[in-house]
Amino acid sequence: MTTWGICDKFLFSESFSFVPQNAEKRIDFYLTLTSHHPWDYPQKQHYIETYKALAKQNKKEMNPNVEAAASYVYVDEALQEFFSEYKKQKEFENTVFIITGDHNFNSDAPLISRYTVPLIIWSPLLRNSQKMNALVSHRDITPAIIGLLQHRYSIESPNEVAWINSGLDTSKSYRGQTFSPLIDPARNIIGILYQDYFIQKNEVYQIDSTLNLRKENSVSVNKKLQELYSLYKELDVYVCSQNALIENGLSDKEQTVIIDTTFFVDSLNPSKEFVAVLRTPLALQKKNVYIDFSAEICNRTANEAERNLYFVYGVRDKEAGTLVYKSNKIRFNQDDPQSEIVFQFKGRDLDLAPFANQGNELFMYIWNRCGLNFKYKDVQLKLYDCE
Repeated sequence: MTTWGICDKFLFSESFSFVPQNAEKRIDFYLTLTSHHPWDYPQKQHYIETYKALAKQNKKEMNPNVEAAASYVYVDEALQEFFSEYKKQKEFENTVFIITGDHNFNSDAPLISRYTVPLIIWSPLLRNSQKMNALVSHRDITPAIIGLLQHRYSIESPNEVAWINSGLDTSKSYRGQTFSPLIDPARNIIGILYQDYFIQKNEVYQIDSTLNLRKENSVSVNKKLQELYSLYKELDVYVCSQNALIENGLSDKEQTVIIDTTFFVDSLNPSKEFVAVLRTPLALQKKNVYIDFSAEICNRTANEAERNLYFVYGVRDKEAGTLVYKSNKIRFNQDDPQSEIVFQFKGRDLDLAPFANQGNELFMYIWNRCGLNFKYKDVQLKLYDCE
């Protein structure tokens, strides 16, 4: 057990007790944590010695952070055990497995190389193996799988989707046809990949097959790609501030209005940590609460785009305190942190049904954990009792 969660072998072994037995179609997600700081895993010294022996056997330079490097020996063994166990499942022969990572191991690598991670797609249905050398992104995986299911198995997909990529490029030779923003550890966009270009605020580079960058000297190409970068940043801010990734509504048949209110406050909250929006008894006739919340918010603290507010909702017991809650980050415009934004939250991503009708309270507030000075107004709130 680490600060992140349980180690990979335990995660995999425990997962089989949760696998549905009769589901014809399903998707399972595993988040493995052992190969992440603080690299805490069982029998650590054993795996460190195994790593050293493998490095010597393969005549590889030993990584100075042996605890981190040895964690991959443990992960590899955990995956072997997972697949050995999964072979006993009846759906094994008809399953597609996707293995990838969310960040690179070497933070000192050249810029684009820091963002390279493994992407392995495997299935017992495959007849032979193939290495693809095209530049791709995690954003390409979902449209590729959806496209495969539509084409081969006539599975219906939504008419409207949230992605703008078109699928994995399976070219055997190097080329770039993908699109993806790149972010730093603070979650700020540092540039975007577009085809085989990397675009930053003032510079454009072409990416070669070894992921090295060559500065693009064409004035017309630079202008076109800088415009693309600006447009994407505007799109990103709009989608985040307007909660406009995809429509998430309710049908009339499944909803009953609990609360429909608007209050036009224009309040300055200098460093106040909790700004109350709502406290009301949680009583449901159906199964859950659908929340439709919006407010105009202005950050009055100069040059503070990276410090955020949070919209929080949950259930509280009068004596025991908070029972369950969910926080949603309110992001400000990176280029103009003091500009007014419209924050919206629509959804029901927290199951409140188990806490209803027990004298508990539903609460909502804006959490100012960073001590920002901010103003908010035109708060609109609708709550629906829904299936």
